[in-house]
Amino acid sequence: VSGERRDLHRLSGKSRRGAVDVPRPRAARARGGVGGGGGGGASSSTPTLRELTLEAPVRYAAGDAVEAWLHKALCLESPTRGSHALKEGLPAPADCALYEVDRDALFSYHALSERFLQRVMALYTAAHYKNTPNDLQLLSDAPAHRLFVLLGPVRDGSAAGDLPDVLVVVQVALEGAIAADAVRAALAKGERGAGDLVPWTLAQQFCDTNFARLSGARVVRVATHPDAQRVGYGSRALKLLVQYLEGELDERDADEDDDDDDDDD
Repeated sequence: VSGERRDLHRLSGKSRRGAVDVPRPRAARARGGVGGGGGGGASSSTPTLRELTLEAPVRYAAGDAVEAWLHKALCLESPTRGSHALKEGLPAPADCALYEVDRDALFSYHALSERFLQRVMALYTAAHYKNTPNDLQLLSDAPAHRLFVLLGPVRDGSAAGDLPDVLVVVQVALEGAIAADAVRAALAKGERGAGDLVPWTLAQQFCDTNFARLSGARVVRVATHPDAQRVGYGSRALKLLVQYLEGELDERDADEDDDDDDDDD
């Protein structure tokens, strides 16, 4: 009995409902005589391995409505592989375009916006990011964070309620543009400001107060759809992102040029 209790203490289970991890069977004790008398007798007992399953929920009752609502509101549900399958197939990476997501529209409590947000967070989960409510709040409230998605070409005849296939999600943090005096004063006290990870780190390591004055972007997260990996979509998204940040790609300028052409006609 004492041996079985020790084995139970070594079991590591999940915090929620699910199967408990079963430990590997321990190596058998040294063969030989039982007791101190020596001899070639075999052991009187053989080790047994029992599988235990945790069926009762730990935090909530089974089928609790509050738990289901909380998971849906905070995008904590782990989606199945077929729930967000690609409907339009795999377009050529060169035909895909990068779009910046309007966060006010994304968190507007609209039904389509909620579905799109669930898709974005599902890609994070599929990319093995450990999502927490703090990550969702950072995406919605952090003023320096931007969200970009790589979408395929728009097809004619799409219904009004259809959402495009999200191939890649890129979350970016805009950093830099820090006054040299502020950096110099913080480094003199051995402190660093919140956020702006790259400028503060390089300023501390190289004692360069002028580097933080530059503006840049740091990729916080990048996730590719599980069915579209190793095709070139991630590289396409990062390439377009660099062009956009360098001012080579701006859809607003293209729209203005189209309007001017229409006026001339």
